[in-house]
Amino acid sequence: MWIGAVLTSFALMFFGINYANAIRWQIRAQNAADAAAQGVLAVQTQRWNLMLQTLYATNVEEYRLRRLLDAVLLTVDDTGGCSVNTANLALHLEFFTQGSCSESYVTLTAAYEKAAQRYTTDVQLLNDITAPATNTNWASDAQYLVAHMQDPSRCNSDTVTQAQYALDPTGGDCAFKYTIPPDGFQTRTGLEAVENDARGDLIPGLGRTATKNGVDTEAAGLFGPEKIDIVTCAKVPPLISSFGPFKAPTYYAVGRAAATAQQVEQDWFEPGALTDPTRSTPGNNQVFQPHEIYNSVAPLASPSPNAWYDVDYGGNVATAETTFGGTPYFSEPFYNNEMSARLGWWNAIPTQPFSKKVTLASACPVGS
Repeated sequence: MWIGAVLTSFALMFFGINYANAIRWQIRAQNAADAAAQGVLAVQTQRWNLMLQTLYATNVEEYRLRRLLDAVLLTVDDTGGCSVNTANLALHLEFFTQGSCSESYVTLTAAYEKAAQRYTTDVQLLNDITAPATNTNWASDAQYLVAHMQDPSRCNSDTVTQAQYALDPTGGDCAFKYTIPPDGFQTRTGLEAVENDARGDLIPGLGRTATKNGVDTEAAGLFGPEKIDIVTCAKVPPLISSFGPFKAPTYYAVGRAAATAQQVEQDWFEPGALTDPTRSTPGNNQVFQPHEIYNSVAPLASPSPNAWYDVDYGGNVATAETTFGGTPYFSEPFYNNEMSARLGWWNAIPTQPFSKKVTLASACPVGS
């Protein structure tokens, strides 16, 4: 009885250890697939977020250019506060001796030229960001990154310790083969395409804007959110190949995951009114785009030496109202200058696998 019990215990240990090892490898395969799917698709979402940041930068410069150009036109007409009040020269002595309209013109045009140069640089950068943003390039990038993840010089092995081997954050798990099925990379249809801002005001590609003679002028591939389906596979030998009459076969550890590009956050941003926590100090709340003074010689002007020649990104107070037609809403009467932006930030999120062409032969070819 003791011999039988011992043999039975060892047999249970044989099955239990191999089963636990199979579960461990299956979890590892799924983790590898999850990380690969979201990592590959992050190329598109990061590029869109970079495009959004650059668009915001160009918008700031465009707003500044418009205000400066208005100020330049005022100085050309000797208006906006630069003309001398001869009836009260004592009050305007500093203004008279230091701040003629011509001097204001020189100051403002110099600021305008600098802003125009920055605006040109931002637009060039925006073109560089959007130029490769096509369906063909997204698919090519996905295939390249999957190959990169399993490159022996990049992937991460578990046969050495962390102290011996520096993990490559761009590499995958060396134990697995990564495969994108033939129909595993597609443009997603449905809600939340990148052409929609937080309120749906700007929707290029749908015939409302960005058209010439009624024909859309932008590339459709620039705005189509993608989805990807990735399969990971490894051929795993058992930890204990046999025990007496019992034989443990080699088996496949297979993971499968999908991800899609999704707008995960929408913001309404007033840079001239919202406090920037990274630059603020106690008692000095600094907004994201502070009031810019370009002429400081006209006296008795508020809120700055001469508001006609300044760039104020402004902001108007929004009030939460009870309901409008049964729906809560915000009201915002426009009393002041304001630059505001509605921003949508993107990320790669998990989704349900969708490929119809996944087979064990394609995901785990002989020899893998």
